[in-house]
Amino acid sequence: MTLSYSPEIMFYPNSKAKITEPFGYIIKPFDERQMHSTIEMALYKNKTEKKLQESKVRLQNIINNNADGIIIVDCKGIVRFANPAAEIIFSRKKEELVGELFGSPLVS
Repeated sequence: MTLSYSPEIMFYPNSKAKITEPFGYIIKPFDERQMHSTIEMALYKNKTEKKLQESKVRLQNIINNNADGIIIVDCKGIVRFANPAAEIIFSRKKEELVGELFGSPLVS
């Protein structure tokens, strides 16, 4: 949460208020209702961000620990991701697979 005496402070490109990436802003003078709603929103955003991060970790674990090879290929047929099982199946490191043409492109 960032507290400021002046709304202009937030709008400078390199202001501390922007660099710290706060969940909300309270500008003085403020009323109690505004402060309460800003705090509630900050708590909600923080909770949602934590859930999203936990979900990302679970998904990454599922992909990395899956016995099936998973390769993500873009519409041009270029490999963008390969999990550890795909490395074993293709006998190549992930770094060797990513960026390579895989199959036929869907678009030209």
